[in-house]
Amino acid sequence: MNTKENQKMWINKVHENLLLRGRSEKTFINYRCRLKSFFKYFNQNTNIQKLREEQIIQFLND
Repeated sequence: MNTKENQKMWINKVHENLLLRGRSEKTFINYRCRLKSFFKYFNQNTNIQKLREEQIIQFLND
């Protein structure tokens, strides 16, 4: 689900991944900002892991 707890988990996973790849903190800040927009777009009952390609494309187009 798209809960605050799951959002934090995903943001932490992205942060860890970026650190492992040697990316800067500035890169992470940009990613975090985009992730927050992504999470905000979908309601709390949305299972982020089960989004369809069409839903993600709609987010990107909006």
